[in-house]
Amino acid sequence: MVILDEKDGKYQPGRFLNAKDFGRTDKHAEFKHYAIDEITNKLVIPNGTMGDRWDR
Repeated sequence: MVILDEKDGKYQPGRFLNAKDFGRTDKHAEFKHYAIDEITNKLVIPNGTMGDRWDR
């Protein structure tokens, strides 16, 4: 999932959505990126993101 940036009246993909974009205040939230779980169709932050590794 990415943020769409408008340029010259058209949209293009920007950066990946992260936990901070959704208002989470976790440590290193800006490095925890969301994905869609194919089984549940819900937003998830998979284990192993950069932010997850820095939490340890």
